[in-house]
Order: sequence, then structure tokens, then C-alpha cells
Amino acid sequence: IREYERIVGDNPSVSSGVPLSIGWKHTPTQDWNIDDYEHHRRDDRRYLTSELLVSATKREYMLRDDWDESMFLIRQAAKNSAKARSKLNASQTKYFRQMASKEKWKRLQQRFGSSSTSTKTTSSSSSSCTSP
Repeated sequence: IREYERIVGDNPSVSSGVPLSIGWKHTPTQDWNIDDYEHHRRDDRRYLTSELLVSATKREYMLRDDWDESMFLIRQAAKNSAKARSKLNASQTKYFRQMASKEKWKRLQQRFGSSSTSTKTTSSSSSSCTSP
């Protein structure tokens, strides 16, 4: 079993604060009997999604106190994550608005007929008219 370091991450999916990632450094490998390991872990297991979430405060504490990351790096990563999250939200909003507009346009076309059909009908009927 290896335990890996936690480092400042860059994933904007956190709702606030600095993201966590796993680094390359790890503790020395420990050999365990699988049954002993599972028994030892039983109290630490998390079964609900809400139990897996780590608050912004807890992430900052872990990085600063447990993994010796600088406050400058933590704050910079939190700002970068907020910027990326803002861009992602703006992009999603634009996409959903475009999709909603396309759906509205399709409904109008279905209700009143296609604009290309009405144009063809108008041009063909005008050419069939003869002048006196």
C-alpha cells in the first residue's frame, strides 16, 4: 500500500477554494494482509457522496498544515480555479441559451412551416403570373 502526497490542484470543479490533486511522491510501500487492511480501514470508509466531499477550509488546512504548501500558492490556485469556473459557467450558459433558441426555432418552423418552403412557393407563384 502506498499513500501519495496531496498537492494544489487545477480542477475547477470545486465549488470554492483551492482544488486538491495527488502528487507523485509517496510513502514507502507497506505490505498488509488484505483482511487485516480491510478490518483496519472499516471505520474510515465513506459510503455517501456527501462524506467524500472536502470543504474549502479543510482542503486549505490539509495543504498548508499537513503538506506544507505555501499560502501564496494556495491562494493563487484558488483564484485560478475561480477564474476557470467562471469561464466554464459562462460557456455552459451560452451553450444552453443557444440550444434553447434552436429548440424554439424548430417549434416555430413546425408550427408555421419552414421558411424555405414559403419562399419557394412565393417565387414560383410570382413567375406564373402573366401581365395583361
